[in-house]
Amino acid sequence: KALAAGSPQALQELQAHFDVEPAATARDESGNTVDLETEVLQLSENQIAHQLESKIVTGALAKLRLAITGRP
Repeated sequence: KALAAGSPQALQELQAHFDVEPAATARDESGNTVDLETEVLQLSENQIAHQLESKIVTGALAKLRLAITGRP
């Protein structure tokens, strides 16, 4: 809402707070709700997606460079 208002004052008046999810179940006795295996899997998926997208963008730029200059 503060961004939509377009007012710097509205952004400065924001108050950050944390919400606790009552439905989250603890994974261990310390009360931690993070599942490390799930996080590592998601990290791997993100890395693979990033690498693929980077190669696609690099290929597209190489094609543009070839079209403009006539040399790779």
